[in-house]
Amino acid sequence: MSEYRSDFSSDYTNYHDSVKCPHSFIFAMSFVWQYFRYDSSFHDPYISSVWYSYKLDEPAFNFYTMEQQASIIADYWSLNKHDIVEYKDISNYQEYDKFGVDIKRDLLRSYEFMLRMHIQYME
Repeated sequence: MSEYRSDFSSDYTNYHDSVKCPHSFIFAMSFVWQYFRYDSSFHDPYISSVWYSYKLDEPAFNFYTMEQQASIIADYWSLNKHDIVEYKDISNYQEYDKFGVDIKRDLLRSYEFMLRMHIQYME
């Protein structure tokens, strides 16, 4: 990207970019958040799964890799901000069949429970 723009928060070439770019930004800023909370440790740095994909079945947030933690934070933001269609398009979570009729509501509850427990534990 070699062009100058005073504001990169708007003027996307298509709607998908307006969802994807902030998701990528939040993903990257999650590492900064982890660092400043002295919270960049996680359960097993050598797990043999894909780094970014995850299941919401671990007992605690710190059982995920740093990349999975960042994905969870960015995916939560995306689901909270957009509808389930955009979320499914960019999310690293793929087990939607575990939830009932209102997938968005149930997923948000799962994310919020995990994140709230972690933040309260770290305070």
